[in-house]
Amino acid sequence: MASAQPRSARAGRSLAGRLTAIALVFVGATMAASAGVLWFAVSHVVREQVDQQLDVQITALKGALSFDAGGRPMLSSAFDNPPFDRPGWLWQIDTPGGRLISPPPRRPHPPRGRNDAEGPDRPSAEGAGMPVDPASPPDAPGDRGERPRRPIDLAMEDHAGPALYLRRQDAMVEGRSVTLIASAPAGALTVPARDALGWLLPLTLLLGLMLTLGTLLQVRIGLRPLRRLTDEIQAIERGARARLAPAQLRELQPLTAEINRLLDQNETRLAETRLHFANLAHGLKTPLASLTLALDRKKDPDGALGRLAERMEQRIRRHLALARKAAGAAGLGAATALAPVLADLLALLPRLHAERRVTADIAGMKDLFLRCEARDAEEILGNLLDNAFKWAAGAIAVTAAREGGMITLLIDDDGPGIAQERRAEVLRAGMRLDETVPGDGFGLSIAEELVTLYGGRLGLETSPLGGLRVRLTLPAAISGEAG
Repeated sequence: MASAQPRSARAGRSLAGRLTAIALVFVGATMAASAGVLWFAVSHVVREQVDQQLDVQITALKGALSFDAGGRPMLSSAFDNPPFDRPGWLWQIDTPGGRLISPPPRRPHPPRGRNDAEGPDRPSAEGAGMPVDPASPPDAPGDRGERPRRPIDLAMEDHAGPALYLRRQDAMVEGRSVTLIASAPAGALTVPARDALGWLLPLTLLLGLMLTLGTLLQVRIGLRPLRRLTDEIQAIERGARARLAPAQLRELQPLTAEINRLLDQNETRLAETRLHFANLAHGLKTPLASLTLALDRKKDPDGALGRLAERMEQRIRRHLALARKAAGAAGLGAATALAPVLADLLALLPRLHAERRVTADIAGMKDLFLRCEARDAEEILGNLLDNAFKWAAGAIAVTAAREGGMITLLIDDDGPGIAQERRAEVLRAGMRLDETVPGDGFGLSIAEELVTLYGGRLGLETSPLGGLRVRLTLPAAISGEAG
């Protein structure tokens, strides 16, 4: 029978769980990396857009800048177009003749009655502007030639109002050194990126969920051949099949071929062991039993030889039982149909005991399969039925039924029966209650050894027919799938 593994051992580490865990870690790391890459990419794009807007404003300011006769700076047009009409979007020009700063932001809704002829707000030469010292350019000192410089980034957080992001350029206009600065609120860099990630991250999470579900599905489908292989191995153990089916996957073909090879090798060794066991049983048990029966008071007055023979018999029976158990353990997955075995025996035994004119009736054998080797089933049932034919007065009844995972077989006869106090005695090897009946006294003991080997039970009771009832219980195999 299959050895019962502890539940903790059977429910140990799972290959599916390991693959799923690895996939989840990979998906989680990929999602985290994707979120970081998305943030970097979106932030970079937003910053490039803001830089471009500020650089365009600086270039336009420099092109529109001129000086009057007194050296004061002035602009040829207004520079309050979007986005420089909103808070934080400012510009400033510092020259030796003064400073120009952007006008205050427009109101969202101009007051009624405003005269459009007044024109837009004009640049102001007053006010504090952005506190950037034009005398301390952030680029390399002394590099103040005519070559125009690219705008550089600045950050201003210590002024009143929201933090600003600045772009500054030092240039020469009409022979005068000027500093042009354009600013944007620092939020213009972070808010669009945050808003974009507001819908990109849920999509990323959805993608991660789909990847996780796909991984679970992949693991489930990918491991299905292994589960089928496990089911087939369990079917072999139950006796539902003899060999594994050829694997469809290349990766599993060597495994199934090797398992089938081991099964073939095991079956060959089992047959050899059974042959050796039969030879040993024939060569030792029967002569020893004959020797024991031949001893009497004259040949063994003090009983010493009888006791020695009995000890020899016990040791031989013990070692033969161990050999039988080792040989039978490999064949416990076999399945034997009960009906054909009984049909063959009941076709043979009435002819062997034709002088007794005993009739046998069988019932309930359809679709019953014993989990044992066919040879062992024939030996067990053959010994029990032969014993019934020897002692029956004229009728034998054989019935069988499945009860859970076991099959119970009842063999009743209408013979003299066995007294209850002697039923255990007749199961001993070589024990015969009536010397006038042919036999060697080993039939019931051999049957009991085999039944015990397969995890069954053999009991003797009083039959409703008036004689002996043999109650045989053996494990059941899967119905209709004898291997």
